[in-house]
Amino acid sequence: MKKTMIAAAVATAMIMGGTAIAAPKVSSTSELHWYAGLGAGYSYVQDKQSHTMDGSHYEGIPGGLAGNVFAGYNFNQYIGMEVSYDDIANTSTYVADGDGTLAGGTKYNGIGFGLVGNTPALHGMRLFVKLGGEYLHGRSFDMNATTNSVGLAYGAGMSYNITQHLIARGEWKQVLQQKNVSTNIDTTVTVPQMNLFLAQLAYSF
Repeated sequence: MKKTMIAAAVATAMIMGGTAIAAPKVSSTSELHWYAGLGAGYSYVQDKQSHTMDGSHYEGIPGGLAGNVFAGYNFNQYIGMEVSYDDIANTSTYVADGDGTLAGGTKYNGIGFGLVGNTPALHGMRLFVKLGGEYLHGRSFDMNATTNSVGLAYGAGMSYNITQHLIARGEWKQVLQQKNVSTNIDTTVTVPQMNLFLAQLAYSF
């Protein structure tokens, strides 16, 4: 009887040991450091949108559709870094008391960079905050002027792990106003404050 019990214990140990050796190692989400993705949404540019000049009244459209692509690296589950290319909507100005023709506008594109802080995951969800900068390139339609500037940028959002690798995110990002920015036609302008609201999808690896 004793020999039978010893033999059964040895056999059980061998089976469990063999199973542990054969089982593949599955990486946890926290071990996946790199990620990349894309987003789409709306941008709002806080600029002077209504004014009168030379007897005409002008009305502006402050934003529109926007999008971005991004990539990042998580040093650990709390701190990471991220870069992005942001396609920010046109700001268009129309003659309100005339025939409604387009009077001008500016197109902005940006390259964002900075640090990302994450909260611990709870049921696959995380909150995050961002702090960094944005290199902005602006092109004016009516003046044929261009600007290049770097401003402070920050934001916040929430992410959810759909699967181990696929992540859904919602993000708000703000780029602060910059005054006295030089143009290519020897003038200075104010680059307005910008807000981006984006729905994003990322893949971690």
